[in-house]
Amino acid sequence: MLNDKFNDTKLRTFVGPGVGYQLWDDPIKSLLFEAGLSYFNWNRYEGQDEDGIAARLGFDFRYNIFKWLTFTDRYVFYPTIGEGECTFGEMRLH
Repeated sequence: MLNDKFNDTKLRTFVGPGVGYQLWDDPIKSLLFEAGLSYFNWNRYEGQDEDGIAARLGFDFRYNIFKWLTFTDRYVFYPTIGEGECTFGEMRLH
């Protein structure tokens, strides 16, 4: 769920099942991939509200550089299915 008044987003929600595969998982690094279907609902402050079905493709990567420093990167991509031109992407670096 996301609320961002600057981006004209009152509430954006994605809900749905999926599958994933963890390629690495040890104390130093981890990498996983995920895919699935999601229902999305995007309520806006001023613009037109949207909802529909989207695919979900993503990955999550973590690497412990030192005991006190960890690099993480997560990206999720939501291309819509069917009618509509709306595509969402989300990337987080920590």
